[in-house]
Amino acid sequence: MQFDNVFERHGIKHLSASSLNLYKAQPSLWVGKYLLKWKDEVGPAAWRGSAVEAGLDRILYPFETDGKTPIEVAMERFELDAQGELDDGKIDKERESIAAMVEQAKEAVQGWGVPTARQFKVETWIDGIDVPLIGYCDYSFDGFVSDLKTTHRLPSTPQGNHVAQVAGYWKATGKAQRIIYATTKKHAVYEVAEEELAAGWADLTRAAYSLRHMLRKASDGNDALQFFAPDFDSFYWADSTKDQCLASLDIAA
Repeated sequence: MQFDNVFERHGIKHLSASSLNLYKAQPSLWVGKYLLKWKDEVGPAAWRGSAVEAGLDRILYPFETDGKTPIEVAMERFELDAQGELDDGKIDKERESIAAMVEQAKEAVQGWGVPTARQFKVETWIDGIDVPLIGYCDYSFDGFVSDLKTTHRLPSTPQGNHVAQVAGYWKATGKAQRIIYATTKKHAVYEVAEEELAAGWADLTRAAYSLRHMLRKASDGNDALQFFAPDFDSFYWADSTKDQCLASLDIAA
């Protein structure tokens, strides 16, 4: 049986590991973000991650000198994203974490040398899916690709959604994958085993097939939203997306 390209029919030109991870975890929010184009807030934790990565960039590329230290670069990036916002102490908590996380990330990459590329685009395909899977790797070295994660709790093993993310990089590049976790007090570098990467790729594939099936059944975004019950208790939801979801459900009712 032949099917049309359901992804393009719904305006989706490519997939990413993060979008497939979101579809698995919170399909209602996926529908809102990718089909109904809800505006989604990016909060202090995301600003913290970008800031620490900016600091690590300065560490890994020391020849990019403008007289600023890695921590100064990181703090400037955080303040640029925060734009003076206040949020009941949450912003201050993340701001105060940045310097220590930059130091932990620095320790994690000791002896790695200069990356061959950073934030570079990779593209691959999932069998049976009519649009590509696209991602952006944090750092590529001669023998491996590395992704940086900042967190307040150091995981004892790589998180499943992070393994799925780097599995896409692995499929596209064929390189080994390392995940750096940096907290304020500790760090860990996990080289993801090939069997874990294969399992992560299988996980992405299952999510893509499920998404394809849903899109075949849905006439549009409001129809797709009726397939799922939103879990507003999840940390994925911000007040703004909850409001947009409830408004969309009222319209479709």
